[in-house]
Amino acid sequence: MTSLNKQLYTCIPLRRRYGFVNFKPRANEPPSVMPIMCWPDGHWCMEVNLYFQYRLTDNISVLGAKGGTLGTNAAQLTHLVRYCYENNISFLDLNDSDFFNFIEHLKYGKKKLSKHCIKIRTDANILAIGRLCLDFLSYLGKKHFMEDFVSESGCIHGKRQKNKRTNRKYGECWHHGALPLPQPTQYRSAISDDYISELYAATNAIFKKHDSGTFQEQYIRERRKIMLTLLEITGGRRQEIALLDISDIHFRSDKTHPHVVLRTLKHINKNEFRVVPISDMDASAIDTFIKAYRAKLFKIYKGKFIDDNALLSSSTTGKRLSENTITQEISILARFAGIDAQCCPHMFRHKAIIKWVANILHRYQLSSSDDFEQGLISIDGLKTSILQLTGQKSLASLNHYIGNALTQLKNGIYPLSNIEIDLIQIDGIKRLLNYGQDVDGNPLTDLDIAKAILPHLRELNSTGRGSLKLP
Repeated sequence: MTSLNKQLYTCIPLRRRYGFVNFKPRANEPPSVMPIMCWPDGHWCMEVNLYFQYRLTDNISVLGAKGGTLGTNAAQLTHLVRYCYENNISFLDLNDSDFFNFIEHLKYGKKKLSKHCIKIRTDANILAIGRLCLDFLSYLGKKHFMEDFVSESGCIHGKRQKNKRTNRKYGECWHHGALPLPQPTQYRSAISDDYISELYAATNAIFKKHDSGTFQEQYIRERRKIMLTLLEITGGRRQEIALLDISDIHFRSDKTHPHVVLRTLKHINKNEFRVVPISDMDASAIDTFIKAYRAKLFKIYKGKFIDDNALLSSSTTGKRLSENTITQEISILARFAGIDAQCCPHMFRHKAIIKWVANILHRYQLSSSDDFEQGLISIDGLKTSILQLTGQKSLASLNHYIGNALTQLKNGIYPLSNIEIDLIQIDGIKRLLNYGQDVDGNPLTDLDIAKAILPHLRELNSTGRGSLKLP
């Protein structure tokens, strides 16, 4: 049955039989998925599906319930599939005039007015969709021995030009006269401390009217707290947080400090991980969540839930939370807290990276972007350390954060950076002081805080990382 409004692609598990996929998932990791494209009448769109297989050989990301980057490409190509279906034209019969009309269709849709045209998509979205469609059509032309199908003198006058974003894998990208000019990259702002405090408060306030609530409510409340903590202290992308297993949380031992092992996404190497140190306070909170709440959840529903070792699991199915669920959870908390501004998981990542860059700038007395770049060259291990911590592909990705970090330092936001004490531990203690609450959602008493903090302060002194006189 023909439907022009339904989603045209379906994501299916990517089985091991696809020998061209260079990807080895860890045990208990959610399977990768591959999108399968159909025409609006339900028939398979073989041309697009062949293109997807071609993209898989390029180590493109297929992680997550929606297929990662390849899933995003599927959503973008549906516009071209619908356009060709509605106009009864095959991909290889498209000409330059058709491509101009297609881009106009992307800009204004079917309701284009002669005098007052209102764009339904941003220039950045149109540019991304148009470039992907040109790449697909070029691939399809070469498959049918039409090497110049998309070229300056071909049926579609597309051309390859240098990509101004130097941190990209490829130095060139497609362009066409119908496409809008590239715009400056728009960055999300970092989430503020006030908003973080309100989100933590909302985790308790949502269920507080039911006293302690059912165990499921208690579990959801504590899971949300740990989710916020992980976003704040690791600077991880939402999918990196969703992929965390219990075994990725490493607690203090004789040889190591507490740390979290994150899979690094958006890299060519699919088996790349990074280590992010965390405070003893945060490690203790995560340990309590695992032993007191997560373990009890799977004990109550033993036989119904299959434990896949995921750190953040659903309270109704026991399955690993998806990256979209993490976004939805942040949205629920923000709406309950009355936060009208944008509030999403990636804003936590921006905050964490700005904090790390600010600490480096202050520690090595670097007062400008040029000083920072010079420091990365002259200070042994600093370049590797910052890229390992942030999970960025290149140092060019850090340029945006340096300006924000310098602004914060000028405002004196990091006065503790010159004290001989572990800033990670300090952050953990500050987090307890600001957001610490008991199981009923009430603020911790002074005695509760003292009992929680003193052991860690003593440990800081005993290792020579603190200079406080403690009883």
